[in-house]
Amino acid sequence: MIDEVQGIVSKANKDAPSHSTILPQMVYILPLEKRLPSTDKGTIMRKHAIREYESAINKMYDDFLNGAADQPSDMRGSTSGMTLEQIESFLVRTASQVLQIKEDVLASNKQESLFDHGLNSLLAIQLRNRISSSFGTVPSNFIFEHPTIESAAQSLHSSDETVDNSEERYRDTQQLLEDYIARAKDDFAQCKTADDDPRAAEGHVILLTGATGSLGSFMLSRLLQCSNVKKVYCLVRGQQDRLMDRLNSAFRDRFLDTRLLENGKVEALPMKLNEDYLGWSKDTYDRLKQQVTIVQACAWLLDFNQPIAHFDKECIKGLYNLLKFAHRPINPMHVHTISSVSATAAMKSPIQEVVAPDDPHVAMPMGYAQSKYVIEHLFYFLSKEKGFPCTIERLGQVCGDTQRGYWHNSEQYPLMMVGGGAEMKKMPDLGNMVIDWIPVDYAAASIVQIMLTTASNNTGSPEQVYHIVNPNMVTWRDVLEAMRVSGIQFDIVTPEQWVEDLSEHEDNPAYRLISFYEANFVGEAMSMPVWETKQTVKVAPMLKQAPAFGPDLMNKYLHYWRSIGFYK
Repeated sequence: MIDEVQGIVSKANKDAPSHSTILPQMVYILPLEKRLPSTDKGTIMRKHAIREYESAINKMYDDFLNGAADQPSDMRGSTSGMTLEQIESFLVRTASQVLQIKEDVLASNKQESLFDHGLNSLLAIQLRNRISSSFGTVPSNFIFEHPTIESAAQSLHSSDETVDNSEERYRDTQQLLEDYIARAKDDFAQCKTADDDPRAAEGHVILLTGATGSLGSFMLSRLLQCSNVKKVYCLVRGQQDRLMDRLNSAFRDRFLDTRLLENGKVEALPMKLNEDYLGWSKDTYDRLKQQVTIVQACAWLLDFNQPIAHFDKECIKGLYNLLKFAHRPINPMHVHTISSVSATAAMKSPIQEVVAPDDPHVAMPMGYAQSKYVIEHLFYFLSKEKGFPCTIERLGQVCGDTQRGYWHNSEQYPLMMVGGGAEMKKMPDLGNMVIDWIPVDYAAASIVQIMLTTASNNTGSPEQVYHIVNPNMVTWRDVLEAMRVSGIQFDIVTPEQWVEDLSEHEDNPAYRLISFYEANFVGEAMSMPVWETKQTVKVAPMLKQAPAFGPDLMNKYLHYWRSIGFYK
């Protein structure tokens, strides 16, 4: 029976996103006399089922996260005294079993990332568990820090467990940037922007990536309501015949007006930025290269564990191809990208609306922030040296919208509020940390204002940097007070104590980000600089109207989370 079920699960996994595949350890066979609660029509009553089998579900999660019975018997035993070559062989054998691929594929590619061979966050936990079973406990982010067989083996072989590889990672970032700039010197001719581009006069044609995400959906909704926008092409991942369905679904999930998608102004195209002609036909590529006036690259991998090399493969290479598409010697497209405040978060406050120093140390050390540092400096080079109008929108922490309170429950702060405050009854004391969270609808409206205004006013300045953060700031203590006013009761503990308590509750929804909380809350006090918005609000006055975080917004978020069963 188990084999038959696993066969069905394997078939379903082929069509599922990698992050939502079902592993063998997460399949539970009900006793013969048990049934899943269902309605008269046979529909499974999900909430009732979760409540009835809560203990079994929690045990599966506990066993999976802690690696119980996860290591095959032939791979257990002492690993002390193993040579580097023996450790590599162990890792090849173990990883091949987890990935279900042949050993020789990994043995001949020890310098390639395991994520390129199909590893995902769930399988990374499984692989880490198996390594821990033989080598003793390794950090929860071990596989993300050492994604290749070679680097993982070297780390396990080293007798010095305190080796700090951060400087090597910074060097990798800088080398990657230098490689892209060297390519850009040859790939991009000098640009010239004329005063009388007929394309813009007829109405802007926008190319947008990331339209099915939260920010992208609100941006698309806003663009479709602008009279000076003629057409919006959305690059969407998936099969061609389902692309518009994905846009409709994204709008419905966020309570946006789906009728806007029926007015003929929007067209969905497949997003395959790493393929020739961006995955389109040559005719489509050439036609859009002449039509499009503004490009907004909003899509980006949101993963705080992956190294810079993974972001290069998944994001930066594709963006570089998009830049080549947008380049025209005369009247090039205006290109925008959503960067992140994390690209400058290691600088001293306040941070001005200019390009950061040419030093990867100004960005947070995680691969996500380092990738944003790379694209910021690539954009600056193209703008300054090639006359290519490339604009950077540094985005801060985005919170839910102000109308319906949509805030995805998988994000850092929703998990803290519900997992920490409502369930664990504890919240960390982050003092007077500045909170400049920007509601997603105001962030989107501000970015659209910047896109349309800068396309009309050719300032010629290479330092096109804007900060999308809330000018109406509060503090962390105000957030805690808003939670209490909204009915959540909790104790305030030190950040270290909060992380320690969370580590003992694997079934808590916030546990999935335990390594992130450990990295940011343990040790030095967490603090963030202030990002100036003086220049941004001149171009995007909508930003100044954003409401500060308080009880009104908190209540809307709780109402939304309650409606989806996240908050009880």
